[in-house]
Amino acid sequence: MREAIRAKFRTIERKRLAGDVDAAIQMNCIECMGGDFEEAKRCADTGCPLWPHSMAARQDRLVELRTLANRRKSKQAGLVNRRRLARQITSGGQNER
Repeated sequence: MREAIRAKFRTIERKRLAGDVDAAIQMNCIECMGGDFEEAKRCADTGCPLWPHSMAARQDRLVELRTLANRRKSKQAGLVNRRRLARQITSGGQNER
């Protein structure tokens, strides 16, 4: 079974054999999920010692990073709007550019 999975994911296997640690972890996750790449990406076994380095954990971090980026954008947009409003108030409602 293991050999069939490794043959199916040749690119990852080549990287693993070349010493790529991320590829080795990825291959371990795929093997653990019976060769199902999509299941390996959605793994929820946080008790696994490799989980913090797994594809699923990376997906979680990407979601967190996107959320933080969106919050920053919203905060910056709010600051721009407040500055624009302050300029309008101080200029007596006239548009200055």
